[in-house]
Amino acid sequence: MASVLAVHGREALNGRLRRAVTGAGSPHRLLADVGGLDEAEALLASRKPDLVLLDVERPRDDAVAACARLAAAAEAAGRKVPIVALAAELDDELRAELLAAGAS
Repeated sequence: MASVLAVHGREALNGRLRRAVTGAGSPHRLLADVGGLDEAEALLASRKPDLVLLDVERPRDDAVAACARLAAAAEAAGRKVPIVALAAELDDELRAELLAAGAS
């Protein structure tokens, strides 16, 4: 069973990510559904999720910086945690920037 940390800042995603992660007999559990990076960084250190779902529907610089912060927080905790970027549309340039920042 994988533990998942969902990081987003949109009220519209509340509940949706929980259902996507835990619904329909899924063996996975959602550790937390947070909006702020400070809280997400703390959870990466204390709860040690197996996977991070990061909503990148934010300005480009913020999305890349958020991904880099989370990757650095996981590394500081002594772990390599896959970060999956979530977006309705993702252009090739942003995809490359996110991968360079630590997304999987």
